[in-house]
Amino acid sequence: MIGLVTIARLMLRYRTRQPERLKTGNALIDGLAIIVHGAIYLAVIGMLTSGVALALFSGFPGILFGAGGAAPPLVSGNIRRVSCMPSSLELSSS
Repeated sequence: MIGLVTIARLMLRYRTRQPERLKTGNALIDGLAIIVHGAIYLAVIGMLTSGVALALFSGFPGILFGAGGAAPPLVSGNIRRVSCMPSSLELSSS
């Protein structure tokens, strides 16, 4: 959903007349504003792309729409041991 809204926002932004850029009086800040604005769009598109890739490579569409496959276990024993390790180390060092 966020991807569709972002794409619609970008299309609207480039197809309509844009207001004049706000001037701060500092050329460096004005230039950084343009760069940061573009970087935010790139970050959102990158997150969208990585999320879709993760879902596709994990077989999520097949699980969701019943095309086969089984859901992975929620918590593996190894993950549980690793996630609890810092707290056990903290308790044993005191």
